[in-house]
Parts: sequence; C-alpha cells; structure tokens
Amino acid sequence: MRKTIFLILFSSLLLAVENNVIENNSDYHQLPIPSCIMQKDAHYYTSFQLLITEAKMRGLEYAINNSATNSDVNGTMEDIDFHFKFGGKLSLGYLFDYDRWDLRATGSIYYSSANNKAHQPVISESTASAPTAFDGQGLVPVWIHPSAYTHPINAGATGTAPYNNLRFSDAKAKWNLDFYNAELELGKFFKVGEKVVLRPAFGLKSIFTYQKFRVEYLNSKTYWPDSSDYVIPSNSDIHLQTNGSGVGPKVGIETRWFINPNFKLIFDATGSLLYTFFRTSRRESDNYTYNSSGTATFYQENFNARSSFTSLKPYAGINIGAGWEKCFERKNSFPWKCTFDCTYFLENYWKMNNMIKFNDDHTDGTYLSDNTDLQMQSIVIAFSFSF
Repeated sequence: MRKTIFLILFSSLLLAVENNVIENNSDYHQLPIPSCIMQKDAHYYTSFQLLITEAKMRGLEYAINNSATNSDVNGTMEDIDFHFKFGGKLSLGYLFDYDRWDLRATGSIYYSSANNKAHQPVISESTASAPTAFDGQGLVPVWIHPSAYTHPINAGATGTAPYNNLRFSDAKAKWNLDFYNAELELGKFFKVGEKVVLRPAFGLKSIFTYQKFRVEYLNSKTYWPDSSDYVIPSNSDIHLQTNGSGVGPKVGIETRWFINPNFKLIFDATGSLLYTFFRTSRRESDNYTYNSSGTATFYQENFNARSSFTSLKPYAGINIGAGWEKCFERKNSFPWKCTFDCTYFLENYWKMNNMIKFNDDHTDGTYLSDNTDLQMQSIVIAFSFSF
C-alpha cells in the first residue's frame, strides 16, 4: 500500500512538471524564487549535514518479565532503550551547463548503541524432598538455544528437564550499529509556477551495516529433577552479529515551496530496492553446575552457528522541514548561493534484523518475529554552498 501511494505521488509530480515547466530564462528572476536557483551556467555544489539520529531495530526483545507463579507465564517483554546519536553527511555536486542537469555524490556515516537490563527474582519451589522443575516469576529467556542446560539431566536423571521452565533473576542486552551510506544521482531542476521548484533524480544507492547484539542471563535457581540430582545454572552469554552490504537503483524527488525569495518549505521523498548480501553469526556459552549423587561437575556448553545469504530489501525515506537561502550576485560571474535547512528525516529499511534465533516448542516467547525493520529518524541541520 505504501509503495502504491509513493508511486502515485511520484507520477503525479512528474506529470505536473511536464505540463507546467517554464523554459523562458527571463521568468527565472520572477519572485518569489531566488534568481540564481534556476541558473543555467555550470557551477559546483557542496553540502554538509549534521544528523541527530535515533536508529531503532525491532525484534530485539530479550526477556519476558514474568509475574506468574509455578510454570505459568504472564508478563511483559523487555526491550532495549534506543537513543539519539550524532552522525554526518557530505554531498558534492556539479551543475552542467547543458539544460540544468546536475550530478551529485553523497556519503553519510552514523554510529549507534542501545542497551537495557532487567531484574525479577525467581521464586524457587523446588526442593530435594519435593523435586520439581517448576519455578515462578523471574525472567524468561527468549534467545537461549533450545538444547541448552538439557544434556546432563536428560542423560542421567529420572525427573523432568528443568529447561522447559528455566528462569533467571537478571538479564541485560546491548546492541551496536555502524551504518554507512553512499549515493550517486543525476537530477534536474524544474520550475513549476511562481513558487515551486522540483528536482526529480535517479541513480544508485549503497549501504554497509555492521550490527552486534549481546544478551546475558544471570542468577538462576537450583533445580531438582529428582531427590538426588540438581542443576545450578550460572549464566548464558550470547553474541550475535550481522553484517550487510547492499546496492540498488534509487529514485526520488525534491520539492521547494518558496514563501518569499529567502524562505522555503521542503518536502523530499526517495525510494530504493537494495540487493543485499548478509553474513550473520552466533556464539553462545551456557554455564552450569550439575550435582549427581553428591558429585558436582561444572559444565560449559558452547554453540556456534554461521550463515550467509542475499536478499532484496526495500528502502523509503521522507524529508520534511523549512529552510533559508540567499543569492549573492557577482558581476560577470556565477552568483554564490548559501542555504541553511532544518528538517525531519524518516527512513525505513525493511527486514534488516537477521540475527540467528531459534524457534522451538520448548522455549517460551520465541513466537516473536526477528526479521524486522531498521527505522531511522533524524533531525537534520544542513548548510549548502554553491559557487
């Protein structure tokens, strides 16, 4: 539905351009559009943008904060807290002296991190005289591998494996993102009426993303599968990483609605389809003590998995705000133009969370979808200079 609306909007704007473009150069100096914005002479363009960005990756809930007793689960999902961080974007361009076509190259860089921790004590109802795997409340882990903590119990004990109702008192998670973007596009300015300037553009877009996600579960309780054997889970430490690199076609349109020769409203829309290569990995360490007939043995189970694949990932972005620009006329030379803009930039990269997560009927909470979107919202402060 969103793709359809975007295509309709883009087609309508192009149709308006075709029907309303004013090609008479004398009209370019007509108010309220600045006189130099539609100049045909060749010149250079540069822009620096300060990004104050919040990046959100969905599907990183790491535990269920449980309030139910016994083996019941009734709680809320614990998610990490995302924050605004600084980033930067640099654009360089050249306006050809033929028909106002311009070539623009843009690169951006952004680093982000988010974390959270949770605490919910486990109520132990398991004793040697009344062995049971049922423990109440606590934090239900949702990222542990399905076979963790089950081997010694299933191999040597007669009771029920406690993993089905495994609880921890503490959990914490941290997510890191390194994001790089590069674009090359060819565009052209059109004047529509006396107040509106459009710039349709097309080209290539590429991204490079590096994600790390770490989850730790700590402080469980003693489990008694039977009257002589017990297990003391110590901690689980899970490291997940996903690297992605994508490239694909990009289309977009910029609009400037001039209130007077210096002040304007901004609305930009862009879309892309990225052919993306992903490389993902998972390392897990589960530590516990198993006591059988009075003999305690420390166990450390390690699990490693890797995967790589390619996929088409859609992208869409909308930029809305206001700006100021001024032309400085010079005799026998192209005028300088300075621009200062402040906008809100919303981007969505579809299905970028490809962390290795297991679904199993013995693991509570794994109904959650982990192939979710990366959303970035930014306050953009941009300064541009043409000469």
